[in-house]
Amino acid sequence: MSGDHPSVLFVCTGNICRSPFAEAAARHAYPHIVASSAGTYAVVDGHATHHMQDVARERGLDLSNHRARQIEDVAQPDLVFGMEQQHLIEARKVFPDLAPGRI
Repeated sequence: MSGDHPSVLFVCTGNICRSPFAEAAARHAYPHIVASSAGTYAVVDGHATHHMQDVARERGLDLSNHRARQIEDVAQPDLVFGMEQQHLIEARKVFPDLAPGRI
């Protein structure tokens, strides 16, 4: 656990659409967690897509400062959520010591 607050990682492919939105939504809904996101084939330093920024804005979320990153560049979180099964398979490779049920 990251200090007093659990760290949660959301994973998708490019880290410019689904996982950044999930990260922002989680931060908004659960301010006591440390939410982050990454991609299995990230568009490193890329912005969230314009469409996703619009969708987020319509829901009171802001993705304007998001920058995409690779899952390998993230410290091991307490919990991982993948947007697809393949993302969880990749997360298990990157975080082999994470307890079963945490990915």
